[in-house]
Amino acid sequence: AAAVVIALLVLVVRPGDLAGALVGFAIGGGVVAAVAPARPATWAMLMAAAWLPGHILLRVALSVLAGQARVRTDPPPTAALVPLAMVLAALAGGLLVGQLRAGRSPQRSRTRADAPVA
Repeated sequence: AAAVVIALLVLVVRPGDLAGALVGFAIGGGVVAAVAPARPATWAMLMAAAWLPGHILLRVALSVLAGQARVRTDPPPTAALVPLAMVLAALAGGLLVGQLRAGRSPQRSRTRADAPVA
């Protein structure tokens, strides 16, 4: 499931699209977390980390198939924010799904009174 989500994100999310990265990676992180057997937030962040190699591989393959290489010399204005947004959005989606799977409301924070006694 993670590979499918990564492939879809590689095809859809562009490095300069901050809004697309936030929405796409939050949903993708949630989907991966929903099918992860354990540690949903970790799997969601791993999915975000695997996007870059997939993106580079796709762009190189498309350049080879097109017979022309295009190199971007100046990054988009959001280039510094998008990678951070991807990881944080995937983490947020993973944490949300993890809390929902555990039966806790995502709005309610856990207090000492709620914690189990060891």
